[in-house]
Amino acid sequence: MSCITNLLETPESWTRLLDEGYGIAVIYLDYKKAFYPRDAMLARVIEIATCLSVCLSRAGIVSKRRKLAA
Repeated sequence: MSCITNLLETPESWTRLLDEGYGIAVIYLDYKKAFYPRDAMLARVIEIATCLSVCLSRAGIVSKRRKLAA
């Protein structure tokens, strides 16, 4: 179904269900904020990966120091 078809048919089906005595619950999702531009998303992934890499390497250094001290 196309977006326009859904926009036209959905309220109609809600009205029909309400007329038949059923209750409905509607959740509105704002997809405009759900998707990042590709470049911004890749930059964020690289930032997280770099931070994770630094954290893991520091943890490895600390672990090696503990083994040498023991």
